[in-house]
Amino acid sequence: MNVRRLILAVVAIAIAGVAALLARSMVNTSQPVAAEVVQVAVPQDSMDIMVAAVPLPLGRLIEEKDIAWKAWPEDGVDQNHIRKEGFDASNLIGKVVRHSMVDGEPITLRKLVGPGERGFLAAVLGPGMRAVTVPVNQTTGIAGFIFPGDRVDLILTHLVEDARNQERQASETVLYNVRVLAVDRDTNNIDNAPKVASTVTLEVSPKIAEVISVLRRLGDLSLSLRSLANTEAENAGPTVNTEFFAKRPSYTWDADVSALLPDVGSANTLSVSRGAETQSVSVGGQ
Repeated sequence: MNVRRLILAVVAIAIAGVAALLARSMVNTSQPVAAEVVQVAVPQDSMDIMVAAVPLPLGRLIEEKDIAWKAWPEDGVDQNHIRKEGFDASNLIGKVVRHSMVDGEPITLRKLVGPGERGFLAAVLGPGMRAVTVPVNQTTGIAGFIFPGDRVDLILTHLVEDARNQERQASETVLYNVRVLAVDRDTNNIDNAPKVASTVTLEVSPKIAEVISVLRRLGDLSLSLRSLANTEAENAGPTVNTEFFAKRPSYTWDADVSALLPDVGSANTLSVSRGAETQSVSVGGQ
């Protein structure tokens, strides 16, 4: 082989190799470096709406501590939500929850019912309970110092014939720990001002509703306000003394309070019939 041609071939191969390396180096240096992606949080428009500050069960009367304003994404607010702008939160006080809500859940007017609105009293009542109304006046209604949410005892005052067929005045506590739902048409005590009412609506069981219907026929009913310091057991619900004479609850005869009335003596008894049952009660003491 011609030596000259061999040298030229080697030189050509070398030049080609160098050219390939140069070309590769130029391609690598000209390739753009990937830019680092930086995510910037874009602030979302929000507005204050009314939410439940605590869990709100069915039938709860709304109080100031039960509600709060909370910032909410504007695109998540619809026409049913209560917006802070131009709304007076006190308008919700005294309304009743008719659809239970969890803590932080937006409140809508559809989930509440207010006094005078259809279904209000039914929403206030506990499961299985009934509402009954009894007439009161300034004396029997404790001069207007009974408010919705209070608990009372019912006292019956009536005439009873003793063993000598003489009519005697007697007073007895017949119902205990009954919850007041409304005083006249008022179902809240926002103004906390005494008001002499003509009626009081009570929350009772179906059986006690029947009892009250009979009590109104027997004589005069008075209310006795219970202390807020009652135990949880006492506040468990309204009770009726179904074993009235066996339990010997609180009662008072006319001779117990007046020295001018004859005391017929504890040995004398009178018979009182309640339905099909007749009981004998000592007269002149407890």
